[in-house]
Amino acid sequence: MNTIVSLGAGMAIAFVPTFVFAKVFFKKTGAKAAKQIVWLFYLAEILKIILTAFLFFVVFYYGKPEVPWLFLGFMVSQVMCMSLAKVFSVKPNLAKPS
Repeated sequence: MNTIVSLGAGMAIAFVPTFVFAKVFFKKTGAKAAKQIVWLFYLAEILKIILTAFLFFVVFYYGKPEVPWLFLGFMVSQVMCMSLAKVFSVKPNLAKPS
């Protein structure tokens, strides 16, 4: 694999499991579904870990990635996902009503 493909594979390995986590975890909302939300969190996190390990296995088994670029892409994508979550998080309006 060349540098760009290794970088892209690393980014995909980080993004795809994060996307799956979000799709599974955000199925339920509200206080009445609190137990289901906790269960969905654990399920989503387990799926994310397994999917990440599986995707690394696939890349290393079927391709010969440039390892530093693969892990750099993985880390950059992780940081981007965390940064975007911080930027787009909902902030409560703490202004006092007049």
